[in-house]
Amino acid sequence: MEINDNNTQNYTAIIECGNFKIGAIECSLIISKNYNADNEIHLLFNEKIPDQISYNNSPFKIIGHRYNIIGTLIETFIIENAHQKSVSETILPNHEVKRELVLLPEDVYIISGNLTCSPSNALVMFNINKAPVLSPNISTDTDINGNIIRKRTWQPKINIDQDNTIHGDLFYNIKEDKYETVMQPYQVLTLDFNVDSEAQIPEKINIDYLLKIDDMLTLASFAQAGKIRCSGWTVFSINNCFRYYRNNTFKVDDIRDFRVGIIKKDEIETFLNRSLVIYQSSRFKESITRAINAVITNNDTIVELSFLTMFQALESLVITYKRLDGTEYIIDITRWDELKTKIKFSLKECLLNELTPKEIKKMQGKISELNRPSLKNSFESMEKSLNLQIEEFWPIFDTEDIIGLASIRNMLAHGESFPTNVLPGILLAHACLQSCLARIILNLLQWPVEETELSKNSFHSSFYTDGTAIRMQKELTEFIRTPKTPS
Repeated sequence: MEINDNNTQNYTAIIECGNFKIGAIECSLIISKNYNADNEIHLLFNEKIPDQISYNNSPFKIIGHRYNIIGTLIETFIIENAHQKSVSETILPNHEVKRELVLLPEDVYIISGNLTCSPSNALVMFNINKAPVLSPNISTDTDINGNIIRKRTWQPKINIDQDNTIHGDLFYNIKEDKYETVMQPYQVLTLDFNVDSEAQIPEKINIDYLLKIDDMLTLASFAQAGKIRCSGWTVFSINNCFRYYRNNTFKVDDIRDFRVGIIKKDEIETFLNRSLVIYQSSRFKESITRAINAVITNNDTIVELSFLTMFQALESLVITYKRLDGTEYIIDITRWDELKTKIKFSLKECLLNELTPKEIKKMQGKISELNRPSLKNSFESMEKSLNLQIEEFWPIFDTEDIIGLASIRNMLAHGESFPTNVLPGILLAHACLQSCLARIILNLLQWPVEETELSKNSFHSSFYTDGTAIRMQKELTEFIRTPKTPS
């Protein structure tokens, strides 16, 4: 646990939970170093924790104030919509009692200083996990006294809208132990802005900037082929320091290798500045986001589940295309309602002597699907309309010689098992679907595929057409198409 320097003294807190409210209770606030992963905050109390807190399952809202010796307010913390994880009272070896309330909050604000209504210039630093794609280039040198000097030779600058530009930056914490002093790097995105009143700073950042930062980080994650997430922010104004710990529902690891990315490093700034405008205004935005999250996989990803997630993202893109193109249905709803009634009646009349009433009813339940074009027809229409360039990858649908990715998806979705000798083919199919989906994303972002690591001349693409890959395709196709003997 890390206790902030300003939190070594007690706060006087007001706690609201459901219909219960208690004021003027003393506590200390502890925020975990791993808050981005565990989302926990800890409150230590000097007196017995009231039963109304211990046995309350309603969300908590807690406001704490800290004053100096002359009664001036110097720091405030605000915890919003927090759910209780645990309450405990432990007797320590020195016979002191540790009374602890552990909460999982939605938002945590810490404000150092007094809020004023005066205009202010401020610098906000958005905390992100380490990612080379947004890190400046730093060179090191020494001065005449032998001290190390670090200089930025390049710093990414991304326009999140017409008026605001963020900068990627890298700083260091100094950590000392008994034997050495270590500099630990951490990354931030910085932004200078003006505000009419300091009291408006938290709302302004969360409403005006944070969602745009998230959009940019979605594209940066795609470029990096690794998840990048903002875990909170810190603002320095003339009179105050604000800290905001954001609720994160999953852990994001630091990214250490740039070579696995999709966008070349010297194109990153141009890619983000150009693509962000297109992405934010795209009618495919929701589907692009889903596709990017599906494409980005971790080292411990389960291949079968990842394959299904990516194919679902592909279907989402196709559905969006159909809706925008007006081809979601084969004929309009009014005509279809009339025709559907006739089909149901005809089905019942023609097959009354062939099928049982129960079987006829089951068939009638599938009639609605007749008015929707097949996934194959819709995808081919989208492929032609958007001029997708995915012909060298594993085909999406069955051909005469190769089983399609859609058929593999169907088998995985129904829990089919595969023998060890065809598992390399599943891995290859996963990689092909991943690259195909990434190519479609690039197309929708209007970024040239040939300027990426997914170009036809890249290792990624050439691998799919070599002899080993072709053999894997044939082995998996043969296994799937061979009739199975019931066990």
